[in-house]
Amino acid sequence: MAEPIQFFGGTSSAVNINPSGGSATSLIDSDFFGDNARYQVVTKNGQQYVADKNGYQHFVIITGSGKNIKYQVTGDLNKAQAAYIKNFPGGLPALKKALLKSGYIKQVEYDNNNYIGGLVNAISDLSIQSVQGYAYEGKTEFAPMSSFLMAQKPTGTGGTSKAGTWKDTSTDLTDKGDAYKEINDYILDNLGREATQEEKDAFYNDIHARELKSGVQTVSTRDATGKITKTQKLGAPVSADERIGALNTVVKKALDGVDVNTILTSTKGSKVATDIAKLQKAAADYGQPMTAAEALKKVQEGFGMADYIAKQTERLRLNSMTMFSNLKDHINNGGTVKDIADQYALIKARKLGIALTDSMADKDVVAAITKDGGLMSTADFTRQMQANPLWGQTEEAHGIAANFADTILKSFGFMG
Repeated sequence: MAEPIQFFGGTSSAVNINPSGGSATSLIDSDFFGDNARYQVVTKNGQQYVADKNGYQHFVIITGSGKNIKYQVTGDLNKAQAAYIKNFPGGLPALKKALLKSGYIKQVEYDNNNYIGGLVNAISDLSIQSVQGYAYEGKTEFAPMSSFLMAQKPTGTGGTSKAGTWKDTSTDLTDKGDAYKEINDYILDNLGREATQEEKDAFYNDIHARELKSGVQTVSTRDATGKITKTQKLGAPVSADERIGALNTVVKKALDGVDVNTILTSTKGSKVATDIAKLQKAAADYGQPMTAAEALKKVQEGFGMADYIAKQTERLRLNSMTMFSNLKDHINNGGTVKDIADQYALIKARKLGIALTDSMADKDVVAAITKDGGLMSTADFTRQMQANPLWGQTEEAHGIAANFADTILKSFGFMG
């Protein structure tokens, strides 16, 4: 459930509005303009209001007239009410008449001096219109409350038809340029290349269709007389999961039939290339060597799924306990096939004086760890290596032979 709108008495800021430019304009920019503005118009539970970055409702107090107009932003509703009552031309009596004429209060409310509810609504609407006018319509001046109320067109039902753009800033349809940039960045991160125009259009069309399908509302811009001057379609925003899904759909299609070398040789690097390397390493660790092309196929199958590399790795681990039953306990306790294979490979490399770059590709090593009845002991494996003709050419073999010859000679008394 969304949090309720909250009122609080926070700090306020005041500044002279200067329509012609100057320091005041930059202060307005920081308050109301752009994504980093201190205050923006938001919608929550169907209600629009001016809010700070924490979502708390604020009000714009506008005083003065002409070149002497000033504004102040406050989260204190009582302060806003008092300011408008104090500064309205003609005082409270004139304010109540203006609220009645504009439709913010009904005759019975006027007669019973029950004007606060209407005043609160007028303050909120004036705040919204002022901020939206500056942020979205290029207006550089704020209208005082008296001018605002005079511009309202009563509907006959106690409400008003107000001027300004009533815009829910969170539900704009995605701009094509923004969509192009989004998919281009995503393709670059995942594939190491720029997105094609076809891929850009595919993503934009997908997102656009999703937003329209989620629900469309027509928002109108009215002038001071209540006449509609412009309409705009707003669609409901898609969820973050839907958006990622649309991005992943484009990437998966791009992976269909792609040459793995194109991905691996990209100078920009990519997530897919990293995932290929992770899968190949996992496959090697668990004694199931995998080519880059084979790894790419598995990446394509799982791309977009949560933790798909971890799941593929777990599948390799489980397979290894069947394929290398002698190592089942070792693997089950967190070890890998390569851990053990590398130890046998080290013995062979030292005994024969050769380099073994891939222990799982050596038939002697594989035979030792898959021997019927259990692992071959390292002592037996060492003797097996010494039976290899290559061992006879090593310094170790020559040294042993020389020592043996010396021992024989000594036994016959030929050496001291």
